[in-house]
Amino acid sequence: MVSATTHYWADRRHTLAALADRVGNGEFYRFGAPRTGRDDNPHLGTGAYALDQSWHWLWLAVAALFTAVL
Repeated sequence: MVSATTHYWADRRHTLAALADRVGNGEFYRFGAPRTGRDDNPHLGTGAYALDQSWHWLWLAVAALFTAVL
């Protein structure tokens, strides 16, 4: 349930972007996004992708720990 809830929350995109802005990682979150006025992506990966995956791995670890303890 923990994993499902946190995945749902983070995959709304605007929620994770707001969290990144709040903790001072907004610039990293926007790293690699298409440039304004252009239909491109100058990087292979993006900061949004990296933070999204880190968020999921963190909460999968919390869920696994929670499952192991209970």
